[in-house]
Amino acid sequence: MNKPKRVEKEMIFTKNNRRTIHLATIAPGLLLLLWALVFCACSNDTIGRRISKDNVTVRQVGLNDAHRLGVRVIHENDWFIETPGGTLVVAGKSDNPRTRHLSGTVTGIVFREQFSDNLTSLSLYGEIDNTTITWNLETLTPKIVNGSAGIAMVQVSADHRLTAHSFIHYAKRTSSFKIWTQITNTGAGPIARVAFGSTVVWDGGFVFSPGRGFIEEEVRGDSPWLAMKGKNQTTGLVLRDRPYSAQYRFDPHGPYENKLIAHSGALAPGARAQMEQHILINDGGIEKIAARAWDITGIPTGRISGTVSPMLSWGEIAVQPTGENPQIVSDVSPDGTFDIPIPFGNYEAVLITPGGKIRKEAQLTSSVPHVTVDYSTRKPGVLHFLVSDETLLPIPTRLIVRGVPPTENPMLGPRYNASGAENIIYSERGAGSMELPEGQYRVTATHGPEFSISEEEITVKSGRHVSISHILREEIERKDWLSADFHLHAEPSHDSNVSLTDRVISLYAENVDIAVATDHNVVGNYENAIANLQSAHGLRSGTGVEVTTQKPNFGHFNVWPVPADEPPPQWTEQTPSALFASVRSNYPTAIIQVNHPRMDYYDIGYFTIAGLNLTGNRFETENASFDFDVIEVYNGMNLKHPELVEQNLAEWYQLLNLGYRFTVTGNSDSHFLSGHFVGYPRNYLHIPSDPPEAYTMSDVADTLKAGHSFVSTGPFMTATLAEGTFGDDVVVKPNHKTPLDIQIQSASWLPLDYVTVIVNGEEVATAELEMPTEPAPISISFPLVFQHDSWVVIKTGGSFQMNDILPGLNATPLAFSNPIWVHVGNTQKR
Repeated sequence: MNKPKRVEKEMIFTKNNRRTIHLATIAPGLLLLLWALVFCACSNDTIGRRISKDNVTVRQVGLNDAHRLGVRVIHENDWFIETPGGTLVVAGKSDNPRTRHLSGTVTGIVFREQFSDNLTSLSLYGEIDNTTITWNLETLTPKIVNGSAGIAMVQVSADHRLTAHSFIHYAKRTSSFKIWTQITNTGAGPIARVAFGSTVVWDGGFVFSPGRGFIEEEVRGDSPWLAMKGKNQTTGLVLRDRPYSAQYRFDPHGPYENKLIAHSGALAPGARAQMEQHILINDGGIEKIAARAWDITGIPTGRISGTVSPMLSWGEIAVQPTGENPQIVSDVSPDGTFDIPIPFGNYEAVLITPGGKIRKEAQLTSSVPHVTVDYSTRKPGVLHFLVSDETLLPIPTRLIVRGVPPTENPMLGPRYNASGAENIIYSERGAGSMELPEGQYRVTATHGPEFSISEEEITVKSGRHVSISHILREEIERKDWLSADFHLHAEPSHDSNVSLTDRVISLYAENVDIAVATDHNVVGNYENAIANLQSAHGLRSGTGVEVTTQKPNFGHFNVWPVPADEPPPQWTEQTPSALFASVRSNYPTAIIQVNHPRMDYYDIGYFTIAGLNLTGNRFETENASFDFDVIEVYNGMNLKHPELVEQNLAEWYQLLNLGYRFTVTGNSDSHFLSGHFVGYPRNYLHIPSDPPEAYTMSDVADTLKAGHSFVSTGPFMTATLAEGTFGDDVVVKPNHKTPLDIQIQSASWLPLDYVTVIVNGEEVATAELEMPTEPAPISISFPLVFQHDSWVVIKTGGSFQMNDILPGLNATPLAFSNPIWVHVGNTQKR
């Protein structure tokens, strides 16, 4: 079993803040001349496409490098700084709208011939009087300065009031990539407040900050350094002389960016301020970066070292003042040893293993800088599980393991690992084992909402084995209906660490039939992972992309199917009209889905940004467009907020009354494997196919565009009106009673309360539901009378909280259909 981590990825943003802010009274021209002289001094061979000095080479990136190393952002002007300690990738000046905004940005690190999996980008950040600066890259030049080969850059604020000169090179003493930046007021007048530093985008994990621990919510605060650990390396960023003023920024899926301020203050004409940052990268854990970070910042440290005996499958030590957040979290080596650097102070060192937690006290002072702490562990218990269907054949499953108080929930791994995502395990084969500390646990097995669930309470003893088996029955008949999730993320997205293989396993476990990979601005594809797993589940995969618009931002849009070997649509410097038109031109069969249209808090909802005006049947923003196909009315981030789903439904009803025929979907938008559960909500599509596997993704797209589907978090329903169903156009007689026949099903663990019929946005009929003692369809008929053309939507649900399978979300069952289109008289319109 892989060693659990507390975070998806822990990056070390080491901040050494040196007091390097100098306000000068020199004229701007003289200041720039002095800067130029510094950079010209000791330079030789400074112009060209490649320079070398003391085992450091600066060269432009080639396409072979991208294929070999998996570099994310590449064009012919990108640069490498190759060193014995790794290779830094810097995006060069670009006129391509897709990459222009990245000019002058550090876009990653190659370490030991492998591209770092946690640093996405590091770019210059600035504010003038609290307004964010747009920086334009003027020049990027390879240079040798004071014996170091590196890259010199000049960036200018869009209003030309500030000029930033930077030099990036390899610092031998600290074995780090050093970024020296000087900001100069080159405008005519004083600036009351200039703030600058860095914007850092990490790849999906919780950032670690000494004294704060892992940052799991949007907060601000000072930090001496930050850390994030990826699957392969740990990366850090350090600012000299003072802590960063850090803003930890989140979107609905978790952390995505840190805004780090190194300096804030007034700047007179010609005055300057500067900062010195260091990027560190290491094999191993946070402790490896921490020692170097504290050395750069000049903070004196001691050491806590010792042994863990016997060493178990994994071990982690959190060192913290009693009752406070950790100063550092360190892995225990496979041989059971640890050596943790930490500033002087009184601490509690907590060992966490599969066998449980052990606490020890440690005090470090300048006179006693090294303390030895040894731990004697208890063996964990081992839980073996087998989950089968009613024919006793093992099936893919998701297991939730909860501690029965006072036993705590176990930590089985980081939330991106199928083999252990916090207290959840996904099993492709339905069988396996896990280590657990001694205690009482409740284990729940599930295989999606069409199946029963099974729960069992167990007692785990140290060093003992316990076995459980579950049989899950298929309780919903859904012939010719396939389940689908059209909004999913995995490692290609900058904000997800889930491997493609683990993403596919999660889809198997939740009994999803159709899945579309929709990573941010990357065309995704699960086919290789499906082929490698060689499962009989029969998952069908579609290639797609979540177009995540930038500069300007007007929302997120899923586009699929997109050919796997073609680039994604342009996501920068576009208007909505231009984006939609380019998709129609380049991918004529593709669906355009508006994702989370009113996700206002994170400013990524198209309807809000573009100013949807339903009264005026228009968008207030110029060049906004209604040329999309699908609206994601229910996003998995709203499982906790059903009121937002109801608001989206009400708005969709108004669009239908205006004459639009938009299909609605519900999708998980899953980025991780705990807290983000694929298939909740999901779509059910009516796709008759014989044999069942004969349908294609084109069939799926056509079915969805036609609206032959409904959205659900668990309930299953079908309906017939005048021999038509969801998405169909039917003809009825005016003022004549036409029966609407509905069948509703749900699994035995999921009670439903009501079914409601909505006609033209108004609730015209409702009925309370009495669930049968054994799972069986409930049949209800409503006589409807129509006087003019109308549309009909069916909704069913209940108040039962689904925490047994969706822990902590308080989600309730809900399903709603796409419309049946009713035409009164003898003519049928489409």
